[in-house]
Amino acid sequence: MNDLRERFAPLREETPTDEEIAAVLATRVGRRRRRPRRLLLGVATATATAAVAIAALPGADERPAEPTSAAGMLRAAAAVAADQPGPPAFTGYRYTEILERLRYHGVPGGPRASERRVENWVDRSWNGRSLTHRGRALEGRPDGFMIEADDRPYAYGDGPLRDIDISALPTEPRPLLQALEANFLRDFDPGYEPSDPIVDYHVARSVLLLLSTANTTPSLRAALWGVLALMPGLRAAPDVRDPLGREGEAVTLPGEALPVPLGEPPEHAGLITVIFDPQRSELLSWSIVGHGGGSPDMSLTFLRVAHVRQIGDRPR
Repeated sequence: MNDLRERFAPLREETPTDEEIAAVLATRVGRRRRRPRRLLLGVATATATAAVAIAALPGADERPAEPTSAAGMLRAAAAVAADQPGPPAFTGYRYTEILERLRYHGVPGGPRASERRVENWVDRSWNGRSLTHRGRALEGRPDGFMIEADDRPYAYGDGPLRDIDISALPTEPRPLLQALEANFLRDFDPGYEPSDPIVDYHVARSVLLLLSTANTTPSLRAALWGVLALMPGLRAAPDVRDPLGREGEAVTLPGEALPVPLGEPPEHAGLITVIFDPQRSELLSWSIVGHGGGSPDMSLTFLRVAHVRQIGDRPR
């Protein structure tokens, strides 16, 4: 810590920002040490104790987060989320109405892009219904799956959250971050561990899915916003609007560094942009810049979100 304070000596007249501290820590101590792969999600006592110890370090949380910094904005969103009224824990369904846009580039036949509207009803166990309305072409001649209508049971898929018990997740940011990391790493063979940027990328995507679609509680939502505030490479993105032109606060996160066959990655490949309403602590949209080829640019814009009692219910 003494060396850290000396590095900030030129800034003694001003309070260092979260980005400045993160940059120094990145050169000082490198990447964080991973937790054991078999960390149990429902047991947060040890990690909660560690979080308290971190918070007790000199200067760790004594300085209020700058409201204009990326981490400061996300911590403010966490505070708003914690104060929101919520239904009885993990009951009913999370309803989302989403405008989904996909754009494939670097593919034979030239770019193709589409948009369609999707309604989801999701319970605490990732069960429910997904109603996809017929979409339209925005560019080129999109493949059928990009615009076709569909009505089916909601299916999360085979990603890292498929077997997770949402109600067992910690509701403090640092233990929750460690639990999501361990959850992602559990499927890898012993002796192999993906790089830190890949883990961070998939943890960020898990957080965004939990914030947007999962049937959570105010305390868990607050912790999820707190996890985003801890992610490496976090940056504020001023003067950004969502695809519908709505204003909000915005941050960016770096993507995983994936090679692109037969070419260079597109500029900002993998970059995640998150735009949210700070008054309601709700996502307005989040998007990912694709790597070209079979990895599209994708944006999800949230038209309506609510907690409902049963499938088919919609907010008024």
